[in-house]
Amino acid sequence: MVSASVSHGILREPGLLICRLVGQVGDEELLAGWRRIHDDPRSVDVQKRLVDLRQLEGAGLTAAALAAAARFSRDRCAGRGVTARTAFVAPKNVAFGLARMYEALMHGAGGEIMVFRKTEEACAWLGVAPELLDRALQDHRSHGAE
Repeated sequence: MVSASVSHGILREPGLLICRLVGQVGDEELLAGWRRIHDDPRSVDVQKRLVDLRQLEGAGLTAAALAAAARFSRDRCAGRGVTARTAFVAPKNVAFGLARMYEALMHGAGGEIMVFRKTEEACAWLGVAPELLDRALQDHRSHGAE
């Protein structure tokens, strides 16, 4: 079994934040990871965000944790005129459902959120070359989580 983690990294060009959820992520890991992302000063001006759920295993997350993560994001974005685009890549049914729940909870908070099953579709929506994403994820794996 893969150990659970929530990690993120930022590519200056093209201004992309990548968040990865790996393994059986639970409520505490999700909320701690969300705080790290929002506390990272580099994330403030990033207008493109990709949340990679391809390696998320099982359903260790509760609706209460998703609601808390959405509340946290809404509070952090309030009054900032957020226009960021966030794409979730969730090929598995459970991950897709969780991402859609988060999307619904964030409705009206500013910015746009879309959930995709395929990485290529998410990259096209964000205006990012899939090859760049693959290279960034390889670098991210070799350098460890932030």
